[in-house]
Amino acid sequence: MPYLLFLLLVAFVQNGFAQQPPPNWEAKQIEYLNAQLQEDPSNDELVWERLKVKVGLLESFPSDEGVFHLDPEADHRKIERAHYFEALEADFVRIYEQLIKKRQTNVVEEGDFYLHRMWFYAHMMEFDRAIEDAKHLRDVASYSRFWGRGAYYQQWALRGLFQLYVVKGQYKKALQAVDQMLDQAKIKEPKIYFGASACPLNHWDKIRLFEHFKKEDQIIPMLQQTCQEHFDWYFKARKSEAKTDDAYYIGSAKERGFELLRLTLQYMKQYRHPKQAAVEEVYQAMRQVVHQNYETIDPALTDAQLQKMLAKILP
Repeated sequence: MPYLLFLLLVAFVQNGFAQQPPPNWEAKQIEYLNAQLQEDPSNDELVWERLKVKVGLLESFPSDEGVFHLDPEADHRKIERAHYFEALEADFVRIYEQLIKKRQTNVVEEGDFYLHRMWFYAHMMEFDRAIEDAKHLRDVASYSRFWGRGAYYQQWALRGLFQLYVVKGQYKKALQAVDQMLDQAKIKEPKIYFGASACPLNHWDKIRLFEHFKKEDQIIPMLQQTCQEHFDWYFKARKSEAKTDDAYYIGSAKERGFELLRLTLQYMKQYRHPKQAAVEEVYQAMRQVVHQNYETIDPALTDAQLQKMLAKILP
């Protein structure tokens, strides 16, 4: 389950980004590693361990939503860059020359190196260099001797590219990063994508992207397509449900399709879409209100009836 593993790792990394001043564990760890390096200054593994702790101590790069409001020229970022850049950059150069260049991946995995340097460059506002590392991580270094970690590198590379291209104002490339991640998820783990909503980037990120770059006319077609894909996977999976243990994912995909239909209608009302009335009619015919805060698809409706209703309003 690479994508579920990825989400757990994302949560770990994001929670691990500490704020200044450094917590006791990190401060003590750096102090310990510095003492070890005084005893053994040629130990590159110790340098790498210290470097990872220091990168983790930097204030984390903004969230996927936060990048739309990032001010790269903020004074505190300039101060942090001047304080941290030279020392950490020197350690990255050392690790690259001594280990990565010599393919000593038993000490430092190539993907781990480029991932941490991407985070470092992004926080230091070295966006072009961060993009180059993210592209290398995506295209070359997304492999690992550990199960699931190659997928973790790949996902972080695409997520990083999405964020960095947004900051750089490159709409098409940011959109390509989201679409590549979604396409990979649909192919590699379709039941997780359609039934568990486990992809790090999703339709909400695309909505924010469209709104930020004044491409609002793309929101409703995207939501309609995403809704259609979820119901298509549900109907297809239903035919083989008896032969699998995927009942949870199949039922969840149906519910997510309904949620996407409701969201489509919401944006149609906001933008006064000409097909709003038709979608509203189908939506009302499908829904069953369980209580004030929860509604679902009427369980009395058969799949054949659902397909006939959806055919009236989806591409």
